Amino acid sequence: MGSLTEAIRTTFAYERQAGTRVYKGKVEHFLIGNAPHGGYIISLCTNATQQHQSSTPHRDPAHLAAQFFSPCQPGAVQVEVKTLSASKRWTRLDVSLMQYSRTDDVASSPVERVRLTYLYTDLPHPAEWGSSPNADNLSVLPWSESPFARPTPLAQHPSELREAKMYPSFQFRDVVKWSELVLIGPEDSPDPSAAPFQRMHSAFYWSQVHEEDDVTKNVELVCFFADMFMNGPELIQGAHQEVGRKYWFPTMTLSLDFKAKFPLVGVPGAPSGSSPSKSTVGIYFATKSISEGRHDQTVEVWTSPGGIGEGDAKLGGPEWRQEAQLLAVSTQLALVIPYSVNEKIANREDDKSSKL
Repeated sequence: MGSLTEAIRTTFAYERQAGTRVYKGKVEHFLIGNAPHGGYIISLCTNATQQHQSSTPHRDPAHLAAQFFSPCQPGAVQVEVKTLSASKRWTRLDVSLMQYSRTDDVASSPVERVRLTYLYTDLPHPAEWGSSPNADNLSVLPWSESPFARPTPLAQHPSELREAKMYPSFQFRDVVKWSELVLIGPEDSPDPSAAPFQRMHSAFYWSQVHEEDDVTKNVELVCFFADMFMNGPELIQGAHQEVGRKYWFPTMTLSLDFKAKFPLVGVPGAPSGSSPSKSTVGIYFATKSISEGRHDQTVEVWTSPGGIGEGDAKLGGPEWRQEAQLLAVSTQLALVIPYSVNEKIANREDDKSSKL
């Protein structure tokens, strides 16, 4: 199975008179059961927008918002990108992911599966941020002297952890791996006597197998990581195994804030001077409410000091948590529906509407 970087690659096809540029791609392998993974789809769309913006002053994605109208199917897709506005500081893009209603049958009608809006800008280089925030510099570095400088929520070094078993429904489990759950740092952990719902959060490390999947260089991969987590209903004590077998958790909407400029560099002023892992990131996730299965999800993507079960925590020094960089924060609305709905996706014909 190929790399994620290869699987999200799109190529420019043509430009319409209205100014919309069309990119061709192919959805394959990165499936949850029979449905393409939502973060993978957003990564594919972001690959197209990166090409669209490559010759402009605004090459850094700052924000995106996505609505999933109906699940994609494996096969050919078109990503249509149009510039809505471009000012001195911001460029706004309108993006649609299209598929033929009968996949790969050009005689069938096109269906819009996902609609996205992007904000692009020119993010500052970390070296320009300064060591501590002030009236002229409102950036808070992980290693700044400010009490508001928050370390990564992951309190365990990845070298201390073992690889955990991947869900059978992950069709891409041969090229990725995740760690066992990680202890949460005291900055993000509620008092032990707090209400149980305040503990509906957790974290783990996530690694790519292929060397081509370099998270320090490719911002498009962050979209995939920002949709990798355990859903809130799975975190309810005693519900994990039962919920995981019976249900599917499709994403309805997802917004993503990008917090770092790519390619990544080390944190200015950090004492160790070490570089983040190219293959591994830390994922912190939390759910605030669940209503008849409909639930919110917040996911933070952080750099990792190394790979899962690799290296020595002592080599990075005690400062590794402060030196981690926050790459992105996503929020989403997801559902809990019977897994049988996922199983039917592969057999649907001429589907023009959502079955969620």
